[in-house]
Amino acid sequence: MIAHPEDARPREEMAYAELLRRAQNGDTGAFEEILIRYERLVFHVAYRLLGNPDDAEDAAQEVFLRLYRRIDRIDPHRPLRYWLYRVTARVCATLYRRRQSTVASSPLYPMSDPDPHTLPDHVAERAELHRLIYAGLDTLPPQERTAIILRDLEELSTGEVAEILGIAETTVRSHIARARLKLKHFILARLRRPS
Repeated sequence: MIAHPEDARPREEMAYAELLRRAQNGDTGAFEEILIRYERLVFHVAYRLLGNPDDAEDAAQEVFLRLYRRIDRIDPHRPLRYWLYRVTARVCATLYRRRQSTVASSPLYPMSDPDPHTLPDHVAERAELHRLIYAGLDTLPPQERTAIILRDLEELSTGEVAEILGIAETTVRSHIARARLKLKHFILARLRRPS
């Protein structure tokens, strides 16, 4: 019998629910398995929100520390990734505010892209656009930045973003619309500047 992709999802969710129940009962191996499954996701989101691998690593550690402390409160019937997205967004917002108050002049999204002058034209253009997008994200208020990163970069639905942030879908749409408009103006203004 051939397994269809939709058959794998319920089995994966059942396996996760069992793993979570074991972790809630004190099985450290089960908790480690959860950490292994989700550490890349958490780090990836934190990096997109903070733009710095060291800060993203700090955020990820804090998220998993909170998960360990609150594991008994997690509902095994709901996807853990929503809880992780929500806590990661909160931890990153706190780190961002703390960093903004101490180092106001440092760029939030330092890019390690190669020098555009040494690349073929199309690659250089993509690298420059990438740099501009992340520089533009740095100018957004935290709620707008988080909403657009979760929606456009993490490719979550508007409903998922609303659930993660604990706000209405209409508010998410509003944040995203404003963020996209601000990013568009930011990028166009930079592209029109003479070199």
